[in-house]
Amino acid sequence: MASSSAVTLTDAVVSRYSACRVFTATSNVLDSDRSVLLSPVTSFDIEPVEGSLGLASHGRRNAVTLFDLDAGVLIQRFNRVASENGVAQAKFTRRVVDSSCLIVPYVSPSDTLSYAIRTYSLLQSTTLRTFPGHGQQVCSLAQSPVDDVFVSADVGGEVRIWDARLALSCVGRTRLPASADSMNADDTVTVAFHPNGTTLAVMKSSTGTVRLFNLAKLDNGPFAVFQAGSELRLPRPLFAGAQPDPVTYVDFRFSPTGSMLLVTTDRNICFALDPNGGKLLYQCDIVSTQMCQAVPSFSCDGKYFAVNGSGGPMVFRASDGQLVNSLQGGNSCSTSRTCCFSPRSELLVTSGEDATILWCEREA
Repeated sequence: MASSSAVTLTDAVVSRYSACRVFTATSNVLDSDRSVLLSPVTSFDIEPVEGSLGLASHGRRNAVTLFDLDAGVLIQRFNRVASENGVAQAKFTRRVVDSSCLIVPYVSPSDTLSYAIRTYSLLQSTTLRTFPGHGQQVCSLAQSPVDDVFVSADVGGEVRIWDARLALSCVGRTRLPASADSMNADDTVTVAFHPNGTTLAVMKSSTGTVRLFNLAKLDNGPFAVFQAGSELRLPRPLFAGAQPDPVTYVDFRFSPTGSMLLVTTDRNICFALDPNGGKLLYQCDIVSTQMCQAVPSFSCDGKYFAVNGSGGPMVFRASDGQLVNSLQGGNSCSTSRTCCFSPRSELLVTSGEDATILWCEREA
């Protein structure tokens, strides 16, 4: 398995990546319910301080699965973490109580119109704090890279800032303008932190509009707004005169240095932007037999990023967008959505419909 310390990634190292551990339903020997990994894994997160724990969220179940990434073993499945609506995404906090404390969106059982977030301790198997206030379903969470502040966004375009250590109302909020940039039924909003912990980026899925906020001055509105996909080169329609299908902007991430924004789409294209103005740096084609809605991830040193394609993750150089390795492991784009590099080692995790796979350098 991956070393406990960060390694120097090179093209040669990445080219030797292979599947070092595969978790399927039949490998879940610690739980009598052997179907836990058959339910879709809609997000995967790695504990940000030490990087030894991995967390799979099950979108149609009220459960999460905890992994020991150093040992390459499944530790335990935790039930009743959120509500009957399932856990679409859960994230580790930095260090509220212990290394296994989570941020989890849920629907209040007493009022189905009350969407809230809570911190949950896996060690104590109990809710620590509840953060009510959203009027619609929470569709995105982002944990600050420097403290226990986190941000949530709902499908109505409202963005809220919270402090996981305080059982108080939100410490800041804003709403995307409805007049100039209205939300529709298929819209979602994605949020991402800059590595400095003071800049927040908010993106709309239907338009690719990115807004940058100073976290301490959220009420002042964004200090920069740009269109993420304005320079994209899209495939031509099959029939002459046909209008191209609209692009959905699925997710985005800052590079570890903050000098780049990586955006994924549902058109088998991902692209890199300069966050200072939104200039297109390059775009990459994702090899897939169908429209892939992938979540990207940068390596711990920022030199590479991974996005899921057909058969497994594709790893690109961040400096120029060149493909370094297309990994094969049997988890196609239709069944694997999330890529997640460890924050302190070369380990890469992909997770989805039928498997969670750990990838690392193959020993010579």
